[in-house]
Amino acid sequence: MSKTLITKIGFKSSYTFSRPANTTAYGELDVISNSATNPTIISFEGVTEKNGSFSTIDQVTIVSDNPQSQLTPTLLLFNDPVASGNDNEALSLSAADSLKIITVRSLSETIALGSGWASVLNSPIKISPTTTTLYAMMVDRFGFYQPISGETFTITITGEFF
Repeated sequence: MSKTLITKIGFKSSYTFSRPANTTAYGELDVISNSATNPTIISFEGVTEKNGSFSTIDQVTIVSDNPQSQLTPTLLLFNDPVASGNDNEALSLSAADSLKIITVRSLSETIALGSGWASVLNSPIKISPTTTTLYAMMVDRFGFYQPISGETFTITITGEFF
């Protein structure tokens, strides 16, 4: 009788960005990004061992330095880069970019930290991006989020290769 030992290797990938220097409230499904004119897509490197292999995202955490308001963020995860939306504009994906969506997840467990807030998703997500990088866009799920000027977000995903 032979035994096969299956081991899992964990990963952790973070992305930090600052939104533009304004305080315009977000509407429902408005994009939250680093620029109102030339945004950069959120990217998480090293989330799979090799191109096209599988991983499980065990946790997503978003931390903000905004002590005044709490967001209910939604993340759209993509297997390839897409055109990122401008900050504070309605989400609008092309048909081609919509086909790149792996999953859409709302983070509903938001807690105040005194100096800001954090939102956590503890629901495993099986992914298989075409590269070792996962891409994302963040939107305000319900609208009415009041940002602070130059607000900084750090999004961290952790999981396992398999």
